Amino acid sequence: MAIPGFSKLNTLHEGRQSILYRAERDADQATVVIKTLRSFYPSVESLKAFRREYDLTYLLMADGIPYCLDLHFQDQVAFMVFEDCGGESLAQRLKSGALPILESLTLALQMVEILAHIHQNKVIRTKSSTGTLTPVTGSIALRPKLSS
Repeated sequence: MAIPGFSKLNTLHEGRQSILYRAERDADQATVVIKTLRSFYPSVESLKAFRREYDLTYLLMADGIPYCLDLHFQDQVAFMVFEDCGGESLAQRLKSGALPILESLTLALQMVEILAHIHQNKVIRTKSSTGTLTPVTGSIALRPKLSS
């Protein structure tokens, strides 16, 4: 997939409705994460939900929740641009073996704290999987997939 203004796209996670890429922003060579809808011709309902998800990210500004930099509707592609917190998904990390117990418990506690923050803001996290969790230098980032 080509996204105007971005290059070096690498797929991070493919979900049922969306795809996450790590990319380089052409304007300043910053590394970002891009979330696109899987469908090239999404329904009006899908576009509304995507916009609502973007709006919700501003309610949820907190450690462990990547900051959404922008929302674009460009050349029939809807996409959000997020800060890149680095790291790899938990799914990728687990391919090389189980995590040490202390690291597992630390990440689990951080995930619970992030989910508590999300729920305190009356937002429902619709799905958490190892593909949407990114351990980063001793902490965890929960990639957005939200419903109001």
